[in-house]
Amino acid sequence: MATRGIVAHATHGGNGWRGRYVHWDNYPQRIVGVLGELVARDGRVNVAHTLCYEHASWSIIDPLAKPSEAGEPSLYEAHACVTGYGYAHTDTSLYDPSAWFTNEDTELAWCEWLYIIHDDRLEVRRITKDENGNDVAIFEKAHPWESIAIQEATA
Repeated sequence: MATRGIVAHATHGGNGWRGRYVHWDNYPQRIVGVLGELVARDGRVNVAHTLCYEHASWSIIDPLAKPSEAGEPSLYEAHACVTGYGYAHTDTSLYDPSAWFTNEDTELAWCEWLYIIHDDRLEVRRITKDENGNDVAIFEKAHPWESIAIQEATA
């Protein structure tokens, strides 16, 4: 079963966010370390740009992603391998406005978690329903980049 999430970057002075859907393995115990590893390796700006602006949607974020060898089976053959970042969906246009999620949305694609990339930290929010049935992202924790950069990613 998928643990759906949104990986976003902070906007409007850190008060807003804009991000992309990620289907698999977005529970905090995994993805916080994965994002920390990517930021330590490539820098926050490059990670936010790759995850949010170069691809419309992700199957999984995985810093160990690499194209499969000839004849080697792959669970993600229908997806574009983005070496060192994961597997992006190929059925959604990068320019489709519905592929973006923002702090103004009230429907967040059945996601359970939101991860917001800030200059100095990774913010973790749990997505839940309010009394009107709208999705809301409730603050859980903020992780300074230097505190998670040394964690190892596990896929």
